[in-house]
Amino acid sequence: MKKALLFFLVIIAIIVQLNNNTINAKAIDCNSEEQVLIESLLKARLEVWNKVYDPSVDKPNWVEELKKYVTNPLLEYDVNAFIQLTKNPTDMDKVNHVKIKEIKKIDRKEDAIRAIVCAIWTIEGKKGTYMENIEYEILLKKENSQWKISDYKINE
Repeated sequence: MKKALLFFLVIIAIIVQLNNNTINAKAIDCNSEEQVLIESLLKARLEVWNKVYDPSVDKPNWVEELKKYVTNPLLEYDVNAFIQLTKNPTDMDKVNHVKIKEIKKIDRKEDAIRAIVCAIWTIEGKKGTYMENIEYEILLKKENSQWKISDYKINE
C-alpha cells in the first residue's frame, strides 16, 4: 500500500535554477503567500486525484480539470498514472488532506517558485487513518498568469 502511495506522491523532479534568491526558513511566515499558494495547489490536485476512486470518472474531463492546477512534466506523469490506474486498478490508500507545515527554503522568480516544504498528509487505508510527514522540493511555474505545480520530489 505504501508503494502505491509513494507512486502517487513521488512524482516529480525539480529543475535547478541558476539565479538563487533563497530566503531562510526563519524569515518565512507560516501563512505566507507562497505557503498558501502551494497548499491550495496541492489540495486542488488532491481533489482531482481522488476522483480516480469513482468508477464513472470521465478521462477527458479529469485531464482538463487537472490542467487547471498542474503543468508539465507533472501533468504528463499524472495523466499516464491515471491511465495505468484505470486500466489496472490497484489497492491504493486515499489521501484525505494535505497541509504545508513549513517552508524551509524558497527561491522565487517572476515565473517560477522553487521551495523546500514539509507536508503533512492524512491518508485513509485499510487499517485506518494515518499521517505522514514528508519533505519535498516543489517547483511551481506560472502559465497564462496562473501558478501551477510543475514538479516535485521527496527531499533527501
